[in-house]
Amino acid sequence: MTLGEKILALRKARGWSQEELAGRIGVTRQALSRWESDAAVPDTVNVVQMADLFGVSCDYLLREEWTEEQTTAPKEGLSKESRIVAWALTALGAAGVLTMMIIWSMDWATSSTNQGPLAYWLGRGLLWLFLMCWSVFAIGIAEVRGGKFSELFHAVLHEASPKKIRQDLGLDNDETK
Repeated sequence: MTLGEKILALRKARGWSQEELAGRIGVTRQALSRWESDAAVPDTVNVVQMADLFGVSCDYLLREEWTEEQTTAPKEGLSKESRIVAWALTALGAAGVLTMMIIWSMDWATSSTNQGPLAYWLGRGLLWLFLMCWSVFAIGIAEVRGGKFSELFHAVLHEASPKKIRQDLGLDNDETK
């Protein structure tokens, strides 16, 4: 099924006229007609707008050989377990940062050097612990807000390979082989 056929089918399934869909995405009816007849191809912005309007992925619209196995259901947010882990990470990071700041402030109040927290922990060889607490807190907040870090982490662990990374960076091309 071509991109134009998919746009036409999705538009008709919703009972929209060409004018109505064109108005929703901010193009002319003639432009939409050319897309549906495969005489022209929409730009990326318009593909993304149509994917959002129709509730499908851009992959579905753009790939002619799309199969049902490739379809992924839209995420409804974090699962209960993911929310618990996200809040636990946030609390653990916040507790670590708070504890380290209290220790620093108690020493700062009684010391004559009055170092800042980074210099204080660096001088004790524990800057890594201070930064790790902040990182855990930041990751926890990111997870609570939408779970993007876990998706990125999963993608890096399961989908990235050294060859793919080299290709994405443009370091691995056919001329060097």
